[in-house]
Amino acid sequence: MRDQRSHKRLTGFGWHNANMDVKAKFTKGVFYLGIVAAIGGVLGLASVIAPPAAPAWRSIGAIQPRLSPDGASIVFSYQGAIWRIPREGGVMRRLTTQARWDSDPSWSPDGRQIAYLSSGFAALIDAETGAPAPFPDRIRARGPIRFHRDGKKMLGEFYTGTSFVLAWLDLASGNAKPVLDPPATASRFALSDDGSEIAYATHRDVAGEQSGNDGPQADVWIVSVDGGVPKKILRFPSRIFDLAWNGPSLIVVSDVGGAHNDLWEIPIRSDPTPPRKLTFGQADEDAPSLAGGWLLYTDNREGPTALVTRNLATGDERLVTVTGLDFGKPTGTLILEFLEMGTGRPLSARVALQEEGGKPVAPPGSLYRLHGEQMDFFAERVAEIAVPAGNYHVHAYHGFEYRMAHL
Repeated sequence: MRDQRSHKRLTGFGWHNANMDVKAKFTKGVFYLGIVAAIGGVLGLASVIAPPAAPAWRSIGAIQPRLSPDGASIVFSYQGAIWRIPREGGVMRRLTTQARWDSDPSWSPDGRQIAYLSSGFAALIDAETGAPAPFPDRIRARGPIRFHRDGKKMLGEFYTGTSFVLAWLDLASGNAKPVLDPPATASRFALSDDGSEIAYATHRDVAGEQSGNDGPQADVWIVSVDGGVPKKILRFPSRIFDLAWNGPSLIVVSDVGGAHNDLWEIPIRSDPTPPRKLTFGQADEDAPSLAGGWLLYTDNREGPTALVTRNLATGDERLVTVTGLDFGKPTGTLILEFLEMGTGRPLSARVALQEEGGKPVAPPGSLYRLHGEQMDFFAERVAEIAVPAGNYHVHAYHGFEYRMAHL
């Protein structure tokens, strides 16, 4: 089936009027949608009968995953939105849609709500529907945030008027109470299983000096959730980039002894056992999370980050396979073709696809990057992307010798 209307086609990184070369066609009873209109610089998409069948993705680029308190579900950040998926894999479901960059999700103790950062401000949503939940207004934060066991306050680096410090945020009043005395930053922290203590890591860097100038070691501290004097429990031989609490030990992320980040287990009670390496191979492991007898982390052995679960009782591991994307609204397939003006020669391109008033979109499994407020990915001649129905802006780049194209 061929649409006879005049459409715009991305060529030479200017726009060239041509009869429709991106086709709308029926295949196996499913309607595939290409570019259907270009009006006022905005790409319009029509609704479709059904979304195209999706392959199973082993790695899609999910980051900052967290297991639900019962260990049955995973929440994570993906392409600037908060998503969730069953721990066993399946269809991943988008929970946030607004035009902000969402990251660092965290479950409430009862699993009914999810806190996260939205372009530098803390936010709270219903874990099932994604609907906004009551929350103090305009709370600035950075890095991970974690709920207290009572669900009435959250731990994180909150802005207290002069700087970001590790503090407890009271969800009723919006007041932030620093944990450390004097107040200090601590971007790498974890709460104990019983909620009574906080572990955090510091490095030996000195303000105004080159990072690592005084050595790569990391000091690990423990302090009561009520504050007080921190106790240094050990000096680890390399930097610690993240950590999670697991009973009598900590699971930390470090590049000690190699070029890649691995997971290490560090005993922190009276156990004299030395730190034990948990992951191996030519990949980076990151973002450990523990719940319900499971360890969850990310792994980039296949390029984009994959979600990996480990059964703590048996040691068995598996990748969390994604079988589909649920955007919460009608979805179609957008096909973009990149050609050189005049010659029609296919080109590679750096592409930014942004829903108007919504989220950026890139093909699952692509290595997307964030440049300022714009997320982009690389495409070779053609990009085929599943997108929710809406209006979109497309920016395409191919080096300094070509003009940037904007649709």
